[in-house]
Amino acid sequence: MVASTDTKYFLYTNANAPQLTNVWGQLCSLLDACLVDGFNQKSISSLSIIGNVITANYSSAHGYLDGQVLSLSGATEATLNKEHRITSITSATLTFEVDNVPSSLSGSITTKLAPIGAIKHLTDSSK
Repeated sequence: MVASTDTKYFLYTNANAPQLTNVWGQLCSLLDACLVDGFNQKSISSLSIIGNVITANYSSAHGYLDGQVLSLSGATEATLNKEHRITSITSATLTFEVDNVPSSLSGSITTKLAPIGAIKHLTDSSK
């Protein structure tokens, strides 16, 4: 059974994690990254599959942590373009499980830490 993606977590030590400093508007940027947009987008160099476990290979360190939830996009197989929970990692690879085994693992596939899923209703239109 594939792990649920309902619970997500972020750490300030994640690669490209938004940080708070004494700069006006930075709290809004941090909240947007974690709640609405996601962050730390990386391109996958190759994918392989054994059973229902997919291994994603990156050309450099990805900066994700075991158990975090990724948002995957750009796959030609539409069933892959969704959120997946990481089940294991090395510095440049990670694995996740899928419900439906895809027929192909192609496309310009990118991953990022999945946002919490909030919807941004108001924005500052003056910027």
